[in-house]
Amino acid sequence: EADVSELRSLEYPVGQVPPCYLSPERYGLYQKPTSTVIMLKDAVAAAASIRATYTITHVVSTAADTIAVKDREPVACWAAALLCDELAAFYSGGTDSTIQADSSPGQSRAQEYSARARALRKRYLDELGIDDKRNVAAGAVVNLNATDSQGRDRLTHPARYR
Repeated sequence: EADVSELRSLEYPVGQVPPCYLSPERYGLYQKPTSTVIMLKDAVAAAASIRATYTITHVVSTAADTIAVKDREPVACWAAALLCDELAAFYSGGTDSTIQADSSPGQSRAQEYSARARALRKRYLDELGIDDKRNVAAGAVVNLNATDSQGRDRLTHPARYR
């Protein structure tokens, strides 16, 4: 699928135990005017089989459903969380009426939908066994006490302050 599919691996020769995968340096993708093809950089026998693993989008319709049965509830929780986020954003734009007799509190609706979205996201992570505290982006803080290109102190960070 254009702009969706991603080539994950190529297995050659097929059927070995353990499987033998081609390294990404041994193949490449070539964009033809009508399609994308895989180009091998090594010679392979003409009748050889190569197993490709790639990604595609899931289909959910009345005729087909490609989501695994064990993953349907987490996917539904994720979709519901996204919808609750949208509803929270919708209701957060409104303001409460100054006359309390004829109003429904919009801010509390936004907070309620936001809380539901958080709960659904937590349920999604729990169903899949993902620890959201362990899956955080890595980073580092670095102090570069470097001089400029001519070997002099920087204008805003002279050596006497380092």
